[in-house]
Amino acid sequence: SWFTKFRKITLPLLRPTTLYVLVTTTINAFQTFAIVNLMTSGGPNYGSSTLLYQIYQKAFVFRDFSTASAEGVILFFCVAVFGILQFVFFRPKD
Repeated sequence: SWFTKFRKITLPLLRPTTLYVLVTTTINAFQTFAIVNLMTSGGPNYGSSTLLYQIYQKAFVFRDFSTASAEGVILFFCVAVFGILQFVFFRPKD
């Protein structure tokens, strides 16, 4: 049937592309900065603030470089964990 063809042929062939799109989209989602900075500057009551924007504010507005660098390391590990989890769940099944 069409569903069996889709599940057994099409989905395994799309797995590498899906993995690439998921990993790059996750990284870009964590790195959203320009839109927040230009349009709302964190918004009312920090409603549209992101982690990267908070790191920027702590480092260059409040001059708290130690906290900003610690948050940057945490951001790196969060992105790394999400990337590894996506590679684990989307690896080819032999």
